[in-house]
This record gives sequence, structure tokens and C-alpha cells, in this order.
Amino acid sequence: MNNQKIYVFAYASIQDPLFYENLLSNWKTKRPAVLNGYAKCIDSESNLLIKKDNSNKINGFVFEITKEELFMLDRWNKFPHYQRHIVNVMALDTNEMIENVQIYTKLEFGQVYLAPEDEPTLTTIYRNENEMNSFIEIEKLNKNFPIIDNAILYKVNEEQFNKIKNLKHPYLVLIIEDVVKKNYLFEHYAMIPLELKNEKFALMISFGQNKNLNSKFYYDAWENKDFNTSINILWKPLYEFDASFLAKSTPYKYINLRWDLTRKLPLFGAYNDKSFEYLVLDFDIDPLKRLNTLIEIIKKHSI
Repeated sequence: MNNQKIYVFAYASIQDPLFYENLLSNWKTKRPAVLNGYAKCIDSESNLLIKKDNSNKINGFVFEITKEELFMLDRWNKFPHYQRHIVNVMALDTNEMIENVQIYTKLEFGQVYLAPEDEPTLTTIYRNENEMNSFIEIEKLNKNFPIIDNAILYKVNEEQFNKIKNLKHPYLVLIIEDVVKKNYLFEHYAMIPLELKNEKFALMISFGQNKNLNSKFYYDAWENKDFNTSINILWKPLYEFDASFLAKSTPYKYINLRWDLTRKLPLFGAYNDKSFEYLVLDFDIDPLKRLNTLIEIIKKHSI
């Protein structure tokens, strides 16, 4: 796994020199490439995405990246709001087909239109220089932090469970604000319906964050009265759906998976039968495999 080559096809913000020169270590070996059979599109919220279109093609660059850089790209693309897919692209410098290349796109919202063909107009849609500079600064500050998948589990009733199942865009932002210290945490999550032994849950999941916070922090934020006297917590949906039930209840369990390169053996820890942390020696590049690991922990310790 550690020797596996990872490639990403950049067709939007990742191909911006401001981005790749600051965040991709091997950027000087970038290769011009084309993705055949797809078109750049814009949805009703002005999000850039790609759709299959046999009569079209997308020009961009292929970068060879590290596993850590792949997780960084997940953060930039707010995975799973923008999801990763595997494609084959043609390298234009050698006419070589490169297989199993990562690409980011999202599920469209509302109507979808072909994106404008001229690059200056298209750039105004996806490029936000202030956002990019802020992300670069944060990534450099957090570069030595561990990589963490975080899960927050809520018990829900039948009606709430069915509503979650029917969500097409189940994406939210968690905002934890300390009103005294004037600092805040801002994290992207997906809400997944989970049914275990006839119990129904909403699993809030955030992937590949580089931070020095584990499940105990989230337990304290919600449940430790000595810790959270000045803390406000808000779940803010990115699309229009009712998530008010989250504000009316306390999470059932807090679980995180942490990639720890300093350990020789995995380690599992728990606090108060409410928060759990599993330190692993490697992080699979497939987030769904890591999600399955988290669900196995939930099965073992929550039911």
C-alpha cells in the first residue's frame, strides 16, 4: 500500500499554480493530459462538476502524489461533498494511457449546463484566491498533525431515519465556537443512516482531517459541563433539509480512527463508554474501507 503510485487528474482549482506549487511536492513532474468521454458542467448552485459525454473531452494535468497529499485534496474538496472516482486519462506528452487516476466531482444539484469553454470565464466560477490562500496557510500549520476520521453517532426514530435515507445531498458543517476564547472549529460531515440490531442511528462522518483532536474532545464539547460552559455547537446543512433533531439531542457515541506513524502496534482506547479512539498503523486510501472499520467499532461498543 505504501508503495502504490497515486495519480490525480486536475481540471479545476488543483491545476492552479498557486495551489499545486504550495501543496504538491512533486508538482514539477506534472503532465498534460486529457479525459475523453466527459464534459465540464455547472449545476444550479454554480458548482463545477463533470458528466459523461461521449462527444466531449476535458483537458488538464496529471500529478503523481503521496497518500498524505491525497488526503489533503480530500480536505480541499470537502470530501464527500465532492467525491473521488477512478478514471483513465491520456498523457499528451507520450500518448500513454494512465489508469486508475483519481478525479473529484460532485453529484449535481438542480439543473446542469455545459460549462463555458473559455478558461478565463470558467476560472471565475471555481477560483477563490482568498479561500485558497487560507487553506494553504492552514495546511502548512497543521502538516505535522495526525490524520483522523471522526464519527459522531446519534440515536434517531423511524421518521428521522427515513428522512435521512431519502436525502440526496446529506452534507453538513459542524461549527463549535468558544465564545469566550473567540475561536471556533469548522468541519465538513456527511450524515449516513445506520441500522444495527433494530436500532436506528444517524452517523455523522468526517474523513481525513489533519488535527490534534480526538473523540474525547467532542465528548467534552457536548457533555463535560466543566469544559463546555462557553461553547456553542451548531450543525448547519449545506442544502435545504431539516436537521433540527440534532440540536435537540446529545450524541450517543463519539468514535475516531487515527493514523499514527509512531506506533508499531495498533491501540484502542475508550473513555466513559462514550468516546472511542482506534490508532492504526496505516490509512487505506479508500475512505469507505475506513468507514467500515468505524462501523465495526460501533457494532462492538455501541449495541
